Amino acid sequence: MKHFYLINLFLFFNSIILASNFGNLSYGYAINIAGKQRMLSQRISKTALLKANHMGSVELDLDLEASITLFEANHKTLYRNAAKTDERFTKLLNQSFENWKIFKETVSKFDGGDMISLLSKSKALLNDCQKFVIELEAEANFASEEFSATEDLILQTSTINISGEQRMLCQKYSLYFLASELYGMQSVFKKDLSKLRQEQRDDLSFLIFNSLNNDKIEEHFMEVTMLFELLDKYTSMHSDMSLLKVVSFCDRISNLYDEITNNYTKLYEDINSPKNKKFSSLTSTNK
Repeated sequence: MKHFYLINLFLFFNSIILASNFGNLSYGYAINIAGKQRMLSQRISKTALLKANHMGSVELDLDLEASITLFEANHKTLYRNAAKTDERFTKLLNQSFENWKIFKETVSKFDGGDMISLLSKSKALLNDCQKFVIELEAEANFASEEFSATEDLILQTSTINISGEQRMLCQKYSLYFLASELYGMQSVFKKDLSKLRQEQRDDLSFLIFNSLNNDKIEEHFMEVTMLFELLDKYTSMHSDMSLLKVVSFCDRISNLYDEITNNYTKLYEDINSPKNKKFSSLTSTNK
């Protein structure tokens, strides 16, 4: 009887671990990776725009190649784990990869001419990536509620997503600002740029006062705040120098948010460990 009880208890705990993971990945880590795909769709477009207009450093080719390689590696990781989770995730990834192939070909042929086509393909891919992250976060929260996880775990999935999205917003802002200035389309992109900056401000307010923050994350936010002030200053100027400054500020902010998101993911991994999950499932009052 005792052995029977122990076996059932083991199977119960094991089912909790499996159900709260995305394949072999924790949901927190999967959301981080999937969120990075959004950023890469915009970063690749921005780099292609810089290259075609002969701006930036000689390392642009390496940057572009590295971003493309990372996108495809991340896709393989997500697909491999989606196949162990739910068919709808593999369908979403199949759709995004079809748009990825179209986008990748557009980038390889881009010579600075049809900028609108590049942005259109970039936006289609971004929408696919965004849809996948939203589904992934919803699934993570559903799994957490089903298996009586603490509210902290659910808060962390949304925090990882919001923080990760900031990486994309910075690259998208940089991309649209470049398109606006290089092609004399300030009036066309004015509304989009204003909307992006407002999203950045809103998310920053949420994240700065997040209860999950530790000293390291707060240090990063101090630098992010300073860089946003410089970004607003240089976007009002109109020169090649100020253009490259805006790009560099956006890159730095994006990198800082990558570190912040990785920190949030580590916090998720800690609370999502088998030991903590077992304790949570036995003590939770949210049943």
